[in-house]
Amino acid sequence: MSKPRMSTRRRRMLKQKRKKQATFAGLILACIFVVFLIVQLVLWISIKKNTTDTILQGVYIGTTDVSGMSIKEATAAVEAVTASYQGANLTLQLDEGRMVAVSAQDLGVTVADEKAVVEEAYNYGRKGSVFKRWRQTKALKKEKQVIAISYIVNDDQMTGILTAQCEPLLKAPVNASMSRSNDASVITPGEAGEVIDAKATISNANKVLKKGWNGTDATIKVKVTEEEPDVTEDDLKDMQDLLGSYTTYYNADGSGHAHNVELGATNVGGRIVAAGESVSVEEALKPTTEENGYEKAGSYASGAVVETYGGGICQVSTTLYNAVLYAELEIEERHPHSMLVNYVDPSRDAAIAENQLDFIFKNNYKNPIYIESVLENGYLTFNIYGKETRAAGRTVEFESEVLQTEDLEGTTYVTVDQPIGYFLQVSPYQGMDAQLWKVVYQDGVEVSRDVINTSHYQATKLTYNVGIQSDNANAAAIVSNAVASQNADTIQKAINEALNAQ
Repeated sequence: MSKPRMSTRRRRMLKQKRKKQATFAGLILACIFVVFLIVQLVLWISIKKNTTDTILQGVYIGTTDVSGMSIKEATAAVEAVTASYQGANLTLQLDEGRMVAVSAQDLGVTVADEKAVVEEAYNYGRKGSVFKRWRQTKALKKEKQVIAISYIVNDDQMTGILTAQCEPLLKAPVNASMSRSNDASVITPGEAGEVIDAKATISNANKVLKKGWNGTDATIKVKVTEEEPDVTEDDLKDMQDLLGSYTTYYNADGSGHAHNVELGATNVGGRIVAAGESVSVEEALKPTTEENGYEKAGSYASGAVVETYGGGICQVSTTLYNAVLYAELEIEERHPHSMLVNYVDPSRDAAIAENQLDFIFKNNYKNPIYIESVLENGYLTFNIYGKETRAAGRTVEFESEVLQTEDLEGTTYVTVDQPIGYFLQVSPYQGMDAQLWKVVYQDGVEVSRDVINTSHYQATKLTYNVGIQSDNANAAAIVSNAVASQNADTIQKAINEALNAQ
């Protein structure tokens, strides 16, 4: 059965009804909008009435009342309070027994993001919707508004304090060590040490200062972690193989030369060199002073033999140089003497001079090596122990080759720091150019031959060292002037005259 059709009159009535409803709804919305505008206007008038170009009354930054201040004034006020906190004692605590007292100023304590904090105070009641701003200004009439403030340390200043004052309190790691006894290795285990975690410690400091800190004394925990030694017992357990060895004769006669060789050998020997580590022999031996135990002995200077503290230590570096060659360690720096030496063949020497010449080598093995010095019956021996990784049957030899020689005729006289009457003949030195070959054998068969260094040695005449030391300045001058003549008779007469004048 079909639905009856709505009459035209009824449709017209429904349409009019809907139109009236829409009009009524529009009027309601218009009224609401007008009311909203009126409320907004009232709130805006109220805000403008209570708002100036300065921070609103009742606004604090931390404990500082910044009411009525400009941004510049508020910044100065905050900085003044921060300055008053700089004398606060901040204790850096490693543990109960190890503490360092510093001031907030020492750590460079400042406000964290000062500009943002001041701007937040200035913008309170100025930013956001009209209702939010009205609510904020109204709330200030009942209670103050505190803008949170926090402090932080200066990373560089605190790191410097940790390095300078806290690190000396740490337990340093102790490397495992090895000594030789009855041709056997004795290993002493190492000990773990401590290291400061600066980043974590700075974080701890900032956490303390962000918890409402107001210039009072406080304690900051220093984060300490364990640090393993560079050389451990495991590193040394396989260090039993003799990688290289060399011996020279120095004559243990109690002379200054012998004393310096023995002292230098002791300073260099007994050390462990980690994988990849370089050794400066000059650093190990200096300062070559009387205060450091050295005595005067002959050494080369400006083409002459002169008496200096530490004379003879080049025999230490030379002997070690040859042991290093046989161990096939990496040579980083080596210099020949200015004149030939008599305890090794040409080009097998290694001269050192404080702050001038050095012998430096590097442990290019993957494991540590141990340097042993042995002094026995006037002989100096350096042994280098480690883990042998070279091919079985491989051996090396070194051959000195003289390229050309030069001799100088005549005689020269040189003043030395010895008493008047000291007159010592020094043998002439032959000039020479030489080179050193490294020859590698595999199972006794030569497989390579390479030049590894070249050396030039200065030729000198027959030389006499003449002492000029005296408490009598005139006597010293007489001999010194005579030496300048380079005439034997004149010098001898001057020595006699000076001895009589003393």
